Amino acid sequence: MKRYSIAIFLSAIMLISCHRQGAEIENVALGYATAVGNYDFDAASPYVTEETRAVTLTIFKRILTMTDTAYIRSNTPAEIKIKNVTLTSDSTARVVYHKSTPITEQNDTLHLVHQQNRWLVDNVIELNPFMKMILATAEQ
Repeated sequence: MKRYSIAIFLSAIMLISCHRQGAEIENVALGYATAVGNYDFDAASPYVTEETRAVTLTIFKRILTMTDTAYIRSNTPAEIKIKNVTLTSDSTARVVYHKSTPITEQNDTLHLVHQQNRWLVDNVIELNPFMKMILATAEQ
């Protein structure tokens, strides 16, 4: 009987841990997607890996300076709904979400990694020649 009690206790601890981890992943994904969906890339910064901050957010900020402000106003606010959180390993997760704005509806996926004892969005844009040029001008 004692073995069963220990097994049940350990199972309960694992379930609680997974639930907390899932909630943390969901909160990070929601914070990032909401900030990016509303063109607030500085607010997205605490939710991302260093490489995502250096590449993706820098490119987003640079492109934002070239975007018509009337379009930005017409495409906000963004409402984000998390649809699914999947742990793909002990240090990676995938989050599927839906974004609604006044002019768009889209589903998308975020990849998260567990680094430095916390979950972070790892969304590094693959650089094509145009984006490399944007990144280079942003660094000047």
